[in-house]
Amino acid sequence: STFEDYQCFFHQQIENDGSRRCPRPCDYHPQASQDDVTGHGSIARKGNCHTTKPGEECYNHVIYTQRQAAKYKDLYSGLDAHSSFEDVQHYLSQERQCPEPCDPGSNKSDSAAMTACHTARPGETCFSDILFARNKFIEQHVSWYRGSGLTRNSSNDDFQAFLHNQAHIDNEAGKKQCPKPCDRTAESRAEVNLVCETAHSGECYNSVMYGATRGIKE
Repeated sequence: STFEDYQCFFHQQIENDGSRRCPRPCDYHPQASQDDVTGHGSIARKGNCHTTKPGEECYNHVIYTQRQAAKYKDLYSGLDAHSSFEDVQHYLSQERQCPEPCDPGSNKSDSAAMTACHTARPGETCFSDILFARNKFIEQHVSWYRGSGLTRNSSNDDFQAFLHNQAHIDNEAGKKQCPKPCDRTAESRAEVNLVCETAHSGECYNSVMYGATRGIKE
């Protein structure tokens, strides 16, 4: 297992005060287990979906996370007290604790969702920014994209979601901010990487190193 595998494990552990033992590692892409590939594990194959039901382990995870997100929304990126059951299950699917729900759901009306997002099209400033970012800047300014999970092969929506989250950098970035893309998966990935940190020192780093070298043998 990699350092990030162990850090992800500790990220899923919640302390008594509601904080997580470690932050989410950046640009983390866990390897699928054989059960995941065959569809016999707790996580369904990619492309499959299942909205969890009472009596299933995932259902208990969703109920618990709903309650925790209402109290500690800063610890659950994109979730709050108003998140739907399906929103929470979708979040947990990104954590590999649940399958993707068949109806992703939304706590907004269809009309509100349409006005809250817009996929950039050719001729728009945001679309040009996406092309510059993918074809030029990601190689010329590597530090700008560190931890984002983006590569030149990432989709337009992934780049748009990243650019949408740059308004906090400075006023100039805020003026050039892209609208939120309508691709919810791209939006979720960008939010996940926005709040990530791969440990290099401190208590989390020590926990990971101990778990990887000694704890796993005990």
